[in-house]
Amino acid sequence: MSSLQTALFGSALLSSGMLVSAWSPATVSPSSVVSRVGAVEMMARTPLMAGNWKMNTVLDEAKTLAKDVAAAAKGAPGVDVAVCVPFPFLIPVGDVLSGTGVSLGAQDCYYETAGAYTAAVSTSMLKSVGSQYVLAGHSERRATFGDSDADVNKKTLKILEEGLKAILCIGELKEERESGETFAVCDTQVGAPPWPKKLRPPQPCAGCEGCAARPRIDAPRVRHALRSSPRASRASLPL
Repeated sequence: MSSLQTALFGSALLSSGMLVSAWSPATVSPSSVVSRVGAVEMMARTPLMAGNWKMNTVLDEAKTLAKDVAAAAKGAPGVDVAVCVPFPFLIPVGDVLSGTGVSLGAQDCYYETAGAYTAAVSTSMLKSVGSQYVLAGHSERRATFGDSDADVNKKTLKILEEGLKAILCIGELKEERESGETFAVCDTQVGAPPWPKKLRPPQPCAGCEGCAARPRIDAPRVRHALRSSPRASRASLPL
């Protein structure tokens, strides 16, 4: 892969902590999934490796990258793979990924069904062009565009209502990590809204751009802290 492709599929996929369990309306959390024993819990799940391309690529680059992701995914048995691509490339990238086993995802949505919401994209629009996954609550949407916990909750519920799979993102900013606020930030993001009980729990995003995060170490630590949090417990979200 080129340096751009490595950044978008390699570093952005793995080092940024986008190893998550996605939520879908058809998913019910069996006792084995919500077990307090981490090893048993992961055995009961199929991990999802989802690469977020953010505001990168032009059309030809996006199609080439999609081909390379599909080829690389063949060497990743036992995991689901998805790419969350910019809105203009959903259809052409979806065409490239057709029949490859790599799922198509969008990077955001709006929680209203339709109406006078200029530049907004509805879940029905995303579903109509082949999206299977939708991100909700990415740190850049929260920090740069002002998405609140309440907004993220409404987006997540709308994604599920549409029959799509929600990738709920929680996690701190680089500055918050460096000031020791990781657990407090994640606790607030998980505990604020009333999440549906039928959903599988999110995996904390253990990475951030520009810092040496350790997904395999930091994510379990955040998860363990959230399990003992009264705020998260009141949210009715199994962790």
